[in-house]
Amino acid sequence: MDIVLAKKPFLQAKAIILDMDGVLVDTEPLHMQAFAIYLAQQGIEYDRSFLQSLIGYSIDENIRRINRELLRDRKIPVKQGVRDRDKIYIQLLKAAHLTPIEGIPKLVQKCLAENKKLALASSSSQEQVDIILHALAVGNPARPFDLRTYLASIITGDDVIHKKPAPDIYSKTVNSLGIPAEACLAIEDSFAGIRSAKAAGVKVVGLLNPYNDIRQAREADGFIASINDLL
Repeated sequence: MDIVLAKKPFLQAKAIILDMDGVLVDTEPLHMQAFAIYLAQQGIEYDRSFLQSLIGYSIDENIRRINRELLRDRKIPVKQGVRDRDKIYIQLLKAAHLTPIEGIPKLVQKCLAENKKLALASSSSQEQVDIILHALAVGNPARPFDLRTYLASIITGDDVIHKKPAPDIYSKTVNSLGIPAEACLAIEDSFAGIRSAKAAGVKVVGLLNPYNDIRQAREADGFIASINDLL
């Protein structure tokens, strides 16, 4: 599918739903680093392409993939694997200097000016979402960006049983906004996120990234190279 500037769905939308990792803030390198450290601690061999293929999927699903694809003689208990990997990730997250992805502050202001509701729909835990939103709020005192004051809804992986690519997170977000799914537009950067939004009846724009070629996701209603393409 060709890259298109998805201004029409944006202009028509009454609510914009943001993914967090890779859309609001570029935490994907931290996620890969956390998995690299975790796999090294477990003595598991891997290649970089495997790490990149984990992007956009829930941690429990990725632990299951590690069991299926990298391990033969033993299996990692999924809940324990998630806890151990997340401890590493949270340490990296707290030490990182996080800034919003280019165009996000302007997008927020445009939504406010046009009376569009804003929501966050992330498979990450509430703890991780809180750390990131707080870091963005205090990271640059000269240009404060507290997204929490603008969000009408925040739905995390802790709020649902089935994470992306299941539709649960987006269905719950839409219900919390009180706006029909077809009047919402999601911005996603992963196959799992795009499929989750579409399964919930939400239009979705794919934000291109260097980690995976989401142009292969035919479900998307359009693609953008930058958030600024919507402005």
